[in-house]
Amino acid sequence: MGAGFISGKEPITYFGGSNCIITSLLCGVIFFFCLIVVAFEKEEESKIIMQSKPSFDLLIIISEFIICASLLSSLDAIFLLLFPSVKVAFFSLIMLFICHLISRRGIVGVQRLSLIILPLAISVITAIFFCFKGNGVLVEISSEKVKVLGAHLFVLTNFFLALPIVKKAFDKKSKKHKVLSSVITAIIFALILLFVLSVCDKKGAENYNFPMLNFLSGKWYFLLLISLLFGSILSTLSGYYPLQNFFGNEMGKKGKITLLLMLAIFSRLGVGVIIKYCYPIISLFGFIYIIKSVFLQISRYKKSSIRR
Repeated sequence: MGAGFISGKEPITYFGGSNCIITSLLCGVIFFFCLIVVAFEKEEESKIIMQSKPSFDLLIIISEFIICASLLSSLDAIFLLLFPSVKVAFFSLIMLFICHLISRRGIVGVQRLSLIILPLAISVITAIFFCFKGNGVLVEISSEKVKVLGAHLFVLTNFFLALPIVKKAFDKKSKKHKVLSSVITAIIFALILLFVLSVCDKKGAENYNFPMLNFLSGKWYFLLLISLLFGSILSTLSGYYPLQNFFGNEMGKKGKITLLLMLAIFSRLGVGVIIKYCYPIISLFGFIYIIKSVFLQISRYKKSSIRR
């Protein structure tokens, strides 16, 4: 869950104006299915998928690049909110330079700090959901329609980005543990989505980089803005590290310079454009992975049935 998710920009882009309760439920079910597919993979099946073409290591790097560019755009947008008198956003360029310096020394501390910031941001969202109007939950059913394609794209994007972490979390765990973890994770995913949509899925929300902020004021605005700022900074640092390693290993110093220039240019597109037109590419990667995994597992079950 990144800044695009928590700020409401990503959900609004994919299915703004749809029934927030049914949409959240649908997304939770789809996410659970994706997790279960990974949970029931055999180790050899996972290796076959990762080593097949297209190379999933490369697809993960492409995804990291898109997310990193989106985060840099988010930082520029936050910078302009903090300093509205400034006409040119250059905070992302400063952040790129900082990323380059820190990544040379490793990012273990940054990753650990990220584990604190994300729960903090989720806690702020939860508090906003229950307390913003001071009395009860903010669930508003925008309409009766549900954007099914948008729900699938949204979930597949978040699933593929979380795939390396999911694989590591499921490693050497029992099937019961994997299923229980999948259920809990999917429920949390759906609830956070419901919280976000119920607050910011309003008319005109798609016109803002951070729809959630547009409907908040006072302490809630400040808390969410700070959470987004530090969350984006830490996520950018974490995302830049594997990119620098990949480009550095492939091209040396020229690769690292190329990466800096590409991110600086690509982030100029703006967070809204990147989410709308580039995130679906990550969704496609997630779809390819799920299809391959399901196909291999069905083949395994067919072979085991024949042997019996």
